[in-house]
Formats: sequence, C-alpha cells, structure tokens
Amino acid sequence: MGTLNLSNGVALSATGTAFGNSAASWSDAPPGTIIQTTSSHAHSKQSTSSTTYTTLASSSDITTTVLNSKILVSITCTYGNDTSGGTGNSFINLMRTADGTDTVLIDPMANRQQNAASYMSDFFSITYLDTPNQPVGTVISYSVQARRVDGTSIPFIGGRATDTAYDAGTTFVISEVAP
Repeated sequence: MGTLNLSNGVALSATGTAFGNSAASWSDAPPGTIIQTTSSHAHSKQSTSSTTYTTLASSSDITTTVLNSKILVSITCTYGNDTSGGTGNSFINLMRTADGTDTVLIDPMANRQQNAASYMSDFFSITYLDTPNQPVGTVISYSVQARRVDGTSIPFIGGRATDTAYDAGTTFVISEVAP
C-alpha cells in the first residue's frame, strides 16, 4: 500500500494513522474527505400500529474523530402500509441520536396513503448530509421511525407486506466527512 496525498503537501499513510508534512490528524483533511464509514443491516421487517413515532430500524454507532464533522447518512429499505383491515396514512422520519440526545432531522421524510384494504410496499432510499456540530468523541446513530397517521394502517419497513420470505431488511451506511 502507498501514501494518500490529500492536499497542500498533506499525506496519510496506508494505515490511516501516520500523517506526513504539516498534517497532524484527520482534522487536517481537506473538506469533503470521507474519514470513516460504518454500515449495518437489520434483516427483518419491522412494523408499528402506534400513532406516535416508534423506532423501526437503527444504524450502528459512529464516533466522531474531527470537531464539527459532517455525517453522510444513506438508508435503503422497503416501506409500506398494511391496510388489510381498512384504509389509512402513515409517515416515517429520520432521527439522529448524539450522546443520548434525539433530534428529528426530516419529518416526515416519506408518507404512504392507501384508500383501499390492501398491502403495498416500495423500495425507499435516502441520502442525507447531516451537520450535527459535535465535538470529537461524540457517539452518533441514526434511526428510521414510523407512525400511523389515521385509519387502520400499520406502517412497516424492511420487508414485503405479506411475504416474509422476501424480507429485504434495512441498510444504513454512515460516513464521517471532514468539515
């Protein structure tokens, strides 16, 4: 493995721990540099009949290594409603938890309305650049939450409404980005 030349003579060793020239740490990385990435996958369908937001899937934790870094959040899943007993609407949102403090980032980031008793789901993907403005060492995670808005709908993510053999799960890819 070689050396990654970042900018202005700043270099990083293949191990990611030895810095050259004027660089002393990842805080010297040029803006937009991906510093670290974590991914996680929930393997099953999750649902709720609650009218208040309930967490259905969460990312693994990422711990910041740079002051005020940005976090690139990518989520892929299926999202739908089980309205077999009637009709209804549901919402899902994106929540950040940083050192135990929850912040809603997008509410709602999607909604589903069904006017007939049925099962329906679609693939859903979102990429969001978060600016949590946190110090080094902050533990951050992200979650998808859902709630029933009205009617008898039961929102779900990570699978198909009636066939668990095809549960696709929910995938999170979380990257720390130099500010």
